[in-house]
Amino acid sequence: MLCYTRLIARAGAVLAVGVSTLRKAATLALSQLIFPKLLSPLQLFGALAVVVGIVLASTIGKVLVAWCGAFGGRNGDPERHSLVRVVIQ
Repeated sequence: MLCYTRLIARAGAVLAVGVSTLRKAATLALSQLIFPKLLSPLQLFGALAVVVGIVLASTIGKVLVAWCGAFGGRNGDPERHSLVRVVIQ
């Protein structure tokens, strides 16, 4: 727990959450490699949905910031627009 607290202090909460999520995904992948079993189509669909969700979240965030900059935001600041603030939260 102390390492996690240090990670939050040094790199921020967002990166710490990303690391913990990545750690869980790595644990599942290693488990699959060490104890091989067939994945069901539903499990494969779930993994694909997670990857697509991550890509879409990243892409939509960049598009919204660019949109705010094009329509009068301060240096692309999404906080200035209430619609973008709702979408980001």
